[in-house]
Amino acid sequence: MVAAPQFDPVAAAAQIRAYLAGKLHTDPPTADADEQFAVETERLRKTFARTIQRPAFLSYARAHPDRARAVVVELRALLDDIEKATAESESRIDRSPR
Repeated sequence: MVAAPQFDPVAAAAQIRAYLAGKLHTDPPTADADEQFAVETERLRKTFARTIQRPAFLSYARAHPDRARAVVVELRALLDDIEKATAESESRIDRSPR
């Protein structure tokens, strides 16, 4: 009979910290870039939707509109970065010799 591994609270805390910091990847990388992109974008949509629909988040945002607007500005900047990267990529494709 194989003994079950013992729970290591220090290791568990380290894994939780790494996960929360975005440094622990729980999904194995996929070789299919399209599939990986779909997985990541769906994860982003779900996380965003879940967060902004929480009553505590909405209540705080309503009570502190300046802070809420600041978060919106940050999120828009991140989205702008994505859009800029895709535009640069399209620009390189358009300039490539045919």
